[in-house]
This record gives sequence, structure tokens and C-alpha cells, in this order.
Amino acid sequence: MAGKKIIHPNEAEAGQNRRAQVLEAAAVCFSKNGFHGTSIQKISEAAGMSPGHIYHYFQNKEAIIHALIQQNLGRAFEHLSHIEERSRVAGPADALVEEMRHAVRTRTDPRYVPLELEILAESARNRSVAKFFQRADRAIHEKIEGVVKAIPSSRGLSAAELEATIDVIVAMSDGLVFRAVGNPKMNKEEVGKLMQRVVRFLVEDQKS
Repeated sequence: MAGKKIIHPNEAEAGQNRRAQVLEAAAVCFSKNGFHGTSIQKISEAAGMSPGHIYHYFQNKEAIIHALIQQNLGRAFEHLSHIEERSRVAGPADALVEEMRHAVRTRTDPRYVPLELEILAESARNRSVAKFFQRADRAIHEKIEGVVKAIPSSRGLSAAELEATIDVIVAMSDGLVFRAVGNPKMNKEEVGKLMQRVVRFLVEDQKS
């Protein structure tokens, strides 16, 4: 019986790098041409590799957009881990409020806005992408829920109120992506301050 092929660490790392190269090229192409205006051929040209190499790592374009959603989820989890770290020093309420100031900067970053909008648009059209997007959204929701539940004043919220509170927080953050397009000259400093006040009300004063 033939033994299993051994994948050496250097080979695995090279594969991961090529996969990342494809995702980076796809993100640029999707942002510029849209999902349906981008072919595997265009992605291969942008990545500097053959279409066959693309298919070695991804079955189709949909698999690529799934991977990009997962990549965005990883970026969101990184920000949420910062909230958890700050919670241990400043407390969960202050940590969550402070994150709103950072959200204004990160969610309006021109490097990510076009791709986020394209992913959202494809999620509205494609049931498979929508399901993947919704799973990622739920994972973010649960992370934020953990932070909110650690705030003593939030314990008076019903399950429905807690769910709505998190939806409002996420909606404010997601809405920044649209405002970055609708109003590129938005006063981010003032918007951030108001968002902080809203979040403070939601997690500390909502039931007072």
C-alpha cells in the first residue's frame, strides 16, 4: 500500500503564501470590477499565476469570496480580541465604548470599503454566499454578546433587548461602510464621539 504523501513545512508555507496571493489579487479585482465582472482569468493575471493554479486552491469564484468573508471575520475577531484585552484593564463598558472610536477609522478604510460592499451585494443575490456571510455575522454577534454580558448594568436586559442592543451596535459599525461612500468628508472625530455616547447609553443607561 502506498504511503501518504508527506507535506513538508516549507511546502505547506509556500502553499499558504500562494493562496494568500490569490486572495489579495481577487480582492483587488472584485473591488475594481465587481464579483460578476471578474473572471478567474483576470484573477490569475493579477496574481501572476495560471488559472490552473487558482483552481488548485479554490474550486470557483464563490469559494474565493467565501475565503474573503472568512478573512474579514478574522480581522473582526482581531479587533474584538482587543476589546477583551482592554476589558481586563478598563472594564467591558469602557473597552466597548473605546472600540467605537477605532471602528470609525477601520470601517471607513478605503482599502476595505469597496470589497465589503461587493461581498454584501453578492450576499443579497447568492443564497450560498448569504449563508456563509450570516454565519460570520453570527460569530461576531456572539463575541460582542460576551462583552456586553460582562457589563453589570446589562444584566437587567431581557434576551430580546440584549439581542437588539447588539444589533444596534453592529448596525452602527456596518453603517460606517456606507457613509464612507455617501459622505467621504464625514467628520470622523465627531461621528466617533456620538457613537461612543450611543453605545454608553445602550450598555449602561438603557434601563435607568
